[in-house]
Amino acid sequence: MCGDDTVNLKQIFGKNVRYYRFEKNMTQEKFAEHANLNASYVSELENGKYGPTFEKVEEIAKVLNVTPYMLFQETKNTHKKLPNRVDMK
Repeated sequence: MCGDDTVNLKQIFGKNVRYYRFEKNMTQEKFAEHANLNASYVSELENGKYGPTFEKVEEIAKVLNVTPYMLFQETKNTHKKLPNRVDMK
């Protein structure tokens, strides 16, 4: 990708975390609790404002039940439009 469509690594990571979190039907708060993170940090992370440490990448991947490299891969899921909130049925 190039030009205005360029997505940086922090944005790809954040979008993938959000996608896999939605797949697990977890709120940001519940995900933060399981990953030992602050819920506001999760929000900033998902919006591509922060990049986590390697240790946090491993913990996040473990909670989401994916391999760490999956969180850095740009796929069609990276750009999938997701609802604003997890449906907590």
